[in-house]
Amino acid sequence: MKKIIFYCFILSFTLIFACGKSIVSVTNESYEPKIVVQGYLTANLPIQDIIITRNFPVGSNLEKMNIFPDVNTTSVTVENLTDQKIYTLSFKASENGKTNEGSWCCLDPGVRVEYGKTYRLNVSATVEGTKLNTSSTTTVPNEGLAIVSVNYDKLTYRQKDYNDHVMSFSVTFGRSPETDFYLYGIMAVDAHPDSFIYDNPVLDYDREDVVKDLEDLKYTHDWNQNLDPDLDRITTYLDWFSFWFYGNYQITVYAVDKNYARFLQTYNDVQEMDGNFHEARFCFEGDGIGVFGSVVADTVSVKIVH
Repeated sequence: MKKIIFYCFILSFTLIFACGKSIVSVTNESYEPKIVVQGYLTANLPIQDIIITRNFPVGSNLEKMNIFPDVNTTSVTVENLTDQKIYTLSFKASENGKTNEGSWCCLDPGVRVEYGKTYRLNVSATVEGTKLNTSSTTTVPNEGLAIVSVNYDKLTYRQKDYNDHVMSFSVTFGRSPETDFYLYGIMAVDAHPDSFIYDNPVLDYDREDVVKDLEDLKYTHDWNQNLDPDLDRITTYLDWFSFWFYGNYQITVYAVDKNYARFLQTYNDVQEMDGNFHEARFCFEGDGIGVFGSVVADTVSVKIVH
């Protein structure tokens, strides 16, 4: 299973509108240091992979700037508000050897995220000499999500049936009670320039293009929302635009909490039809932006063959 990671940065916009069109002037006049949070809790798994960074002024040279707050002055805890328990998270450095790059996790092997429980993330960090604090609360979806079936365990690329209609993968799953937002993460396990489907109707890619965009092509996602509350099972069809390689795939269905759903719905769509801009939905109190949510997940495997 692969987490789908989103990077959150705040820019300051000055907007001028004329004849229904907008002109955007990006400045640092209202820049304020912020804690940026990237992470979510998964039911039945440890508390892990909570990434804490910071925002930055427009025009910053990111190659020379450390976007990770000083570990020694950063405190991260997760409270189980339902059971009134507090877990202090520890910093785990990334494998690249850089001191401040990594994520925060709970080292107690007995701690697992529980269905239906409410958790609050608390972060304190110093950014540009200023002590910042933020918190965010999420309620983990209830138990119930489970993949019931997948219609085909393998297909040839854009395979057609006897009526010359293009066939596609579909996944049927039982839903989590009181959850109406479901995310589908699709990971090409065997993604490689040699396994890329060059004969596709959309991308005119050569090997160099695939090498450059390999990570973006390897992971794709889609979602369903506002589902009929009376449906106990959901069947979703996966578009071929989500499959760019021959080989094995992992398809993960996520029942998503409100925090994560609101972020996914807005992080990439911040301009209204009339030209007005707005922030993505950040469910944080205090000096924080980004996303902290929770999910229930189940995974199935399929394959695309030559």
